[in-house]
Amino acid sequence: MKYLLSILFLFFLFSCEKKKTESIVATEETTITPIIPEPVIGLEIGNKAPELNLKDSDDVFVTLSSLKNKIVLIDFWASWCKPCKIENNKLKTVYSAYKDTSFKNCKGFEIYSISTDANKAIWKTTLEKEKYNWKYNLIDSADWNMTGHYLYNITFIPMNYLVDHNGIIIAKNLRDTMVEKTLKSLLK
Repeated sequence: MKYLLSILFLFFLFSCEKKKTESIVATEETTITPIIPEPVIGLEIGNKAPELNLKDSDDVFVTLSSLKNKIVLIDFWASWCKPCKIENNKLKTVYSAYKDTSFKNCKGFEIYSISTDANKAIWKTTLEKEKYNWKYNLIDSADWNMTGHYLYNITFIPMNYLVDHNGIIIAKNLRDTMVEKTLKSLLK
């Protein structure tokens, strides 16, 4: 019996000591900075969008990362794709409404529009005819080895990715009014 009481006493003694140690640690005024890992580059929501560096209609390279601190829609399309043209015509209104908008963490909305057209002349004619009002109309055709399409594993068009001001994918494959609804949800 004495042996059992001794064990209980020791157990009680050490459990009290542990609580004292915890309270001392909790009251110290030290700041611990958490280590935040870099986001994984990938194609899923929460991943950092893969970098792109494509030519615009003036043969000037434009990187995706040059649009940081804005909400960016990466849009894959082609001039021969009727559903793509329907989506792009809807995007004209969305772009006009949100291009200078203040969001929770940034200001501005851009479209990084990537065409798969093999014929650069047809692509340029489509841009002029359709009057797409965003700045970044780029081409990623078979003649230019389709880097963007391979990086983003594009198997059908239209396809898009919405990235935040840090280049993190926050939505993908948005159709019809979903781009505008998602942008509204990001307002201040």
